[in-house]
Amino acid sequence: MKRFLFRPFKWLGTKIDDDRRSYRRGLEEKLQSWRYAQTNDKEVYERDPELDAVKNAELLAKNDPQAALLQLCALAERGSVWSMLLAGWAYQSGNGVEADQAQAERWYRRALEGGCQQAQLRLGYIYTARGDLDRCEEVYQIGAGEHWAPAMYYLARTKQSQPKTPERLEEVRILLEQAAGQGDVGAQLELAHFLVRGRYGLHRIPAGIRLGLDAVKKAAAFVDRDTPPRDGPKVAAL
Repeated sequence: MKRFLFRPFKWLGTKIDDDRRSYRRGLEEKLQSWRYAQTNDKEVYERDPELDAVKNAELLAKNDPQAALLQLCALAERGSVWSMLLAGWAYQSGNGVEADQAQAERWYRRALEGGCQQAQLRLGYIYTARGDLDRCEEVYQIGAGEHWAPAMYYLARTKQSQPKTPERLEEVRILLEQAAGQGDVGAQLELAHFLVRGRYGLHRIPAGIRLGLDAVKKAAAFVDRDTPPRDGPKVAAL
């Protein structure tokens, strides 16, 4: 009898947990899309020295991705940064070729050296996935040094995965504050979470509560935005 009475409450608890997970997934997708929208894709694309040939390869990829990849690799060898990014994505996703993370890393690294911010995020993802936190930190430090919000956010996340010394926690706080100041709602939510938990002293808990309430409002508005998730290289506003 007791089990029967509590069954509706168990169902309700499960439903609330499912809704919460679904909301968090939706928010994370929107935040990731926002971070990729902050990249310099448009600038990198438009200044590419092989732009006409790149466009032809992109058209070819719709029908023959394998042949398109060969063209992109040739263009990349001639200095086309956008081709480096596309080649990295092809090897990472297995589009037109067998997936090869080492090749993806190689092309992303070259694109990053050519000034491509999207390559920075994708290279950081590869290092995070294999647990190479030192290289991950090295990659994100490039963007953080330029006060670029996505890099500062992911650098803070990387530092959180390491032993939490007082010095490292302070670095995380500063990075999250700077990223939040540039509109990264995820950074603001994380910073508020740490402050409320007293990670930075009891005297900062009230500020954490205020920051958290503001972040929750922003997050609710953010989820309602019509922003499709990013699944590969795209060019903003083109």
